[in-house]
Amino acid sequence: MTEPKKVEDKPALTVVSDVDAAPPESKQETSVVEPAERLDDRAVLDEFEQLAADTILDDDDGDDPGAKEEITTPLVFKKLPKFCNFRANPETFDLWGTTDDQGMEELVIVTTKEFAPNFEEDVELRRIRFYETVTAHDGLIREVWCPVPEKGKKANLWIQTRFDALEHAKTKWTTMRSRTKLGQYTYRPSRKQEEYGEPKFSGLRRGQRVANLKKLGLLADSKDHPFFKKATDTE
Repeated sequence: MTEPKKVEDKPALTVVSDVDAAPPESKQETSVVEPAERLDDRAVLDEFEQLAADTILDDDDGDDPGAKEEITTPLVFKKLPKFCNFRANPETFDLWGTTDDQGMEELVIVTTKEFAPNFEEDVELRRIRFYETVTAHDGLIREVWCPVPEKGKKANLWIQTRFDALEHAKTKWTTMRSRTKLGQYTYRPSRKQEEYGEPKFSGLRRGQRVANLKKLGLLADSKDHPFFKKATDTE
């Protein structure tokens, strides 16, 4: 008895061709119709990318959120676990932001380039860089933020050394720890680079990562945002 032929899964794309109407010697044209789900996914990604374009600071955006040229134009953490070995995604982005102390927790609050001037008289904004990190021992992905050290000013060693460690982790597995007596972080390459292998990041686009900040309530882009009301005393 012969085995029944296996029926291959049909592709998700629908191919429409005018086979019967075309003469044998003519070329048959085909067209591909995308499913509605893919069109919906593309629309969502376009929305994320637009949010990123309205929010992320480019290298030529300068350092003063009140300047005219800037106006026109998975969980979030401040620190990584102690003594962990980690890598940072080279795909970083900068936003205008500040911090908000809520009890023992220090939250980062960021805003868009367009909305930043609304804070000008009440809050001093600075560039905040976001790093997607992954830790070797558990593979957990964290969005870690760090102020960008300001050029021309005396460096805050806690900020400068944390920033340097995160930048170092873009190319090597890195470990760092706080040194209270020195008033800074110290860091070095991890000793098991080959054992840890290549890091596995989320694959999210920058726009999706910015959208996640908004979902968590960390993006203050309107006068209705609780932090804006608190900072401007308009609650």
